[in-house]
Amino acid sequence: MNSWVATESTHYCKADLKLGTPIVVENLLTKKRKNTSRWIFEGFDKKGNEVKFVCEYIEGKKDKSGARVKLVKYIKLNNSNV
Repeated sequence: MNSWVATESTHYCKADLKLGTPIVVENLLTKKRKNTSRWIFEGFDKKGNEVKFVCEYIEGKKDKSGARVKLVKYIKLNNSNV
């Protein structure tokens, strides 16, 4: 039986906003933490299409929704998924 294991966690930390690195990425296996302003995950969806998730700090003012960190999903376009 296959089971899922959490290996990485990502969250927003308001206290690190002043440093410009409010995104905290933690390796759940080693317990090491890293602050950053941008986090990227590249992989594949269930159909085999390449996908990329980018979590990025919006420097300066909040965007129109009031968010300071935004997660955006990208897919690589090719003839089979257009």
